Amino acid sequence: MELSNDMLLTSTNYFQWKSRMEDILRSKGLYRLTLGMEAAPTDADKLAKWENRNDSARGLIGLSVSPDLQFHLQGIHAPDDAWQKLNTVFGIKNEIRAHQLENELLTLDPNTFSCMEDFITKFKTLRVLLASCKVTKADDGLIYAILATLD
Repeated sequence: MELSNDMLLTSTNYFQWKSRMEDILRSKGLYRLTLGMEAAPTDADKLAKWENRNDSARGLIGLSVSPDLQFHLQGIHAPDDAWQKLNTVFGIKNEIRAHQLENELLTLDPNTFSCMEDFITKFKTLRVLLASCKVTKADDGLIYAILATLD
């Protein structure tokens, strides 16, 4: 299964990515493995199938993470460990995460987007993510930030 770029985990879309990945993993019968809810069977034939399913789940998770974030999964082979690691890194809503989002918001460059609509969408997404961290940005400050980036 090939994953499109809109499904890749980035530093700002964890909660959207997680919801989408849950659906993908469920559709393939792999979600329970990702949660660590299926213990390894003792029967050799069943164990081989279980290990292949584990590999499939871990592979899907890894393929859905953007290349610049792959280092978070380095050395992690079990899908439940990979799932938990990504939740630990990206699923938190604390002060550090708020600073990361605020920095990304204020350094967005419209020249890196294919169109202004994509830039504005990303800007709005970052604002919503900041709000989920209980950081509110005033409209006038945001308007100034957008205008300052325009050439």
